[in-house]
Amino acid sequence: MTAIVPLHTDADILIVDDNPANCDLLDALLEDAGYERRQIMTDPRLVLPRVAQQRPDLILLDVRMPHMTGFQVLQALNDAHGDDASAVIILTAQTDDDTRYQALALGCGIS
Repeated sequence: MTAIVPLHTDADILIVDDNPANCDLLDALLEDAGYERRQIMTDPRLVLPRVAQQRPDLILLDVRMPHMTGFQVLQALNDAHGDDASAVIILTAQTDDDTRYQALALGCGIS
């Protein structure tokens, strides 16, 4: 059987989650899939400066974090970058409709 090689293995992927175990798991999965450019952040307050310095192609973003929620980070990214903001996928265990609608209203996917 031939292994599936992902497109865009050079994509810049930013993982943002206050739980280091979640970050390590996502990082390992992305590395195993062949993605070479990954960065982990456990403090959501560091996202905006990082994005201003170098905009990632994709942000994997937790919702529930101290200091700033994922939704606050997403709103700040939208305010700062508008239509040029990085693609964001919200990662959360919250399955309620309000969480889903808020994520969609802010322009991101949810998983």
